[in-house]
Amino acid sequence: MAVEELFTALPSLTCGGFILQEITPEDGATLIDAIPGFPIPRALFHAAHHPAAASGETADPYGSHQLPPWRIEGRRSGRVLGVCGFLRWDILHARAGITAALLPAEEEAPMAHVLGAMMAFGFHEMELNRIEMLAGDERTRAAIERAGMACEALLRQYLRIDDVHEDLYLYAALAEQWHGLRRER
Repeated sequence: MAVEELFTALPSLTCGGFILQEITPEDGATLIDAIPGFPIPRALFHAAHHPAAASGETADPYGSHQLPPWRIEGRRSGRVLGVCGFLRWDILHARAGITAALLPAEEEAPMAHVLGAMMAFGFHEMELNRIEMLAGDERTRAAIERAGMACEALLRQYLRIDDVHEDLYLYAALAEQWHGLRRER
């Protein structure tokens, strides 16, 4: 898929009981207010819906090759369950970071399915070689590992949340590993 196509019509993705659909400005306030203390989706939403993004003057309206984020929606219920998206898309080096957060009431949703759908899209449609994700809590780390990423590093006191410097772990998956895992399953 050409870069220009990704910025004009982000496709919906289906994964398990979820649908990932491009987030709208109407979704933004709900999601930003509902995911307190988690700055990455907040930054993702603001980057995607910054006033300069509406101009449509270039093939990259979101700046620095930033794709608009998806909302995570229950396939049966139609309820918005969270947000996810790509960060820091580096086309030259074929790498990007991903982020995802569920609303507090939706903690039981299988995040590994959401991450798997995003990784498949990244490796196939965006032609990425490397996808990274940062995580701190055990539950998120377990979901990332189930999705096929490996822990590469501990980033000590990497992120400041509510005036506390938190440790995060850097996870990554490579295209060759991803394609190998999918063939084995």
